[in-house]
Amino acid sequence: MTIRAMVCFQLLLFGGVASAQTLFNGTFPPQEFADRRASVMDAISDGVAILQGA
Repeated sequence: MTIRAMVCFQLLLFGGVASAQTLFNGTFPPQEFADRRASVMDAISDGVAILQGA
């Protein structure tokens, strides 16, 4: 591969990372997240929950 092709490939590959949506935006206070997480855990009992950023 030429250097130009490698640079173009890397720009295409990593360009989406720079424009990715942030994980947390501060809309909800931490206590509300904790309350929601607790209600999910109560609802699933012995099940499995996958939480992003936990």
